[in-house]
Amino acid sequence: MRDKIGSFASRKDVELFLNKWLSSYVLLDDTASQEAKAKFPLREARAEVFEVPGKPGVYKAVTYLRPHYQLDELTASLRLVAELPQSTRG
Repeated sequence: MRDKIGSFASRKDVELFLNKWLSSYVLLDDTASQEAKAKFPLREARAEVFEVPGKPGVYKAVTYLRPHYQLDELTASLRLVAELPQSTRG
């Protein structure tokens, strides 16, 4: 992502890029082999990108991740929030 800073035209472009990248780690088939689940470790993943008020060109990304592997009866979902800085390129 670091090399992409400043190269997007809009918030939606960032969101599409992140979701496309995340989809390369997602496998929707719960009955897939252990090998397939190891190669594609996420059952679900999505990113939402928001503009930061008062900071043009700065976005906040919220990423939701749900892994295939769970511990016994414990299920896990992760939520990551990151601020994507404005480009410093001239």
